[in-house]
Amino acid sequence: MQNPMNKGVYEALKKKKMDPETEGTIERDLNRTFPTHVMFQEEGVGQAKLRNVLHAYANIDPEVGYVQGMGFLAGTLLTQMEEEEAFWCFHSMMHSEKYRLRDMFKPGFPMLQLFFFQLRALTMKEIPKLQKHFDALNVDPSFFAAQWFLTLFVYHFQFRALLRIWDIFMCEGWKIIFRVALALMKWEEKLLLSLPFDKILPALKNLHENKNPDEIMERCLKIKFKTEELKDLRKEYEQQQKK
Repeated sequence: MQNPMNKGVYEALKKKKMDPETEGTIERDLNRTFPTHVMFQEEGVGQAKLRNVLHAYANIDPEVGYVQGMGFLAGTLLTQMEEEEAFWCFHSMMHSEKYRLRDMFKPGFPMLQLFFFQLRALTMKEIPKLQKHFDALNVDPSFFAAQWFLTLFVYHFQFRALLRIWDIFMCEGWKIIFRVALALMKWEEKLLLSLPFDKILPALKNLHENKNPDEIMERCLKIKFKTEELKDLRKEYEQQQKK
């Protein structure tokens, strides 16, 4: 993950002064990132490493800087690798064509808007009754799915399930995130169809609760659609944006 050409770059980035407002936001969010994980408890070694990684990334990419959600991604990487390796892995996830996380966190969250469009279309295909219920209630994916994408489900799942999802994400990209989202909604379709607007949003945000990690994976892998469908939906969305 580390390029010999980048020797010393990370050390310089984490020591470089940064915008005080961004620094303050990072500092405030540290205690909210994995508060129950022993590695990230207040002023623990994990918090110090996470602060360094987020500080360094904000310095190398001032257009994006720091956005809530990044801490969960960088923190997950820190549970699996050393600090500098986690930084370069996070940098790669932000910039590579396969993941394009930077396009999700850029001002205006452009790729997040695309994901909402794709999720709505896939829900209509896979769970049509539920999507029609959403439409009748004027429930948009932006009301409930942002954290699914911004944190790659880190915010929602225990590590046993999460790392299995991330393994597939690292190999295949975003498709697994959509499959998990669709599987959770399909799992609770009967309940969701019975709920009015004021109750359906809390239910959607808590779909992950009390779910067995093995069954989550079993169900999500039964959701079948082709990667080409995501690509076609991306083209359709981009055409709409040009109008």
